[in-house]
Amino acid sequence: MKKLISLIAVLALGAIVLASCAAKTPEKTTEPTTDFATAEASTNATEEEPLMMGDVPIHNPYTLAYGAIPDSVLNYARENNSHADVQTYLNQMHAKYDARYTKGDATVDNELYYFMKEFNMPEDTVAQKLDGLYTDAEFKIICANDQKAINRAFVNSGYCYFSELDGKIYHLYDISKMTTEEIRQKQIPKEEILKLIENHPDGMFDFTAGKYMLTKEEIDSLRTRIAAM
Repeated sequence: MKKLISLIAVLALGAIVLASCAAKTPEKTTEPTTDFATAEASTNATEEEPLMMGDVPIHNPYTLAYGAIPDSVLNYARENNSHADVQTYLNQMHAKYDARYTKGDATVDNELYYFMKEFNMPEDTVAQKLDGLYTDAEFKIICANDQKAINRAFVNSGYCYFSELDGKIYHLYDISKMTTEEIRQKQIPKEEILKLIENHPDGMFDFTAGKYMLTKEEIDSLRTRIAAM
């Protein structure tokens, strides 16, 4: 079943697009629609498959589902509230992320949860309108709004490591900037870091800035440093 998701998912890391030159291009891609609030997503997308904007993979710290508002939920809100109120909320949401991206902040919030709260949408009603985007367990995690549980459930393990120690998500780019001692203190297993490195053996290119965020040489250096831990 085709789903429409919030553009928040599409814009995640939109201002800092970390595209691995070695990442495989999936058969299906996500194309933004004319309505900024929604975009199509492949029903077969997995946490190992990068979110796409055109032909550019976006290295989202979360899987495609997190932050997404299904079209059926948007329509339900419009049916029970004025279209203007819903659109105003979406405009403000968009502006919030636009401001973040200019500062290099690519974090994504629990937008479905906040949308439900804003428009007084009962959880049991929304649960029937998820279009298969979330499992029952994932939806319960979203409704609980516990960030550690959210990070655990929705981490994009192709690009990031979830730490049970502090409940945070660490992107490979962030890890590359840490000292060896910092990595030890955060107890990030070197085996997990090496897996992330092998996902991006030729570096990470920022298409927005037109330069490498992590060059192949930096990836090779990080690999050597981590292997020696």
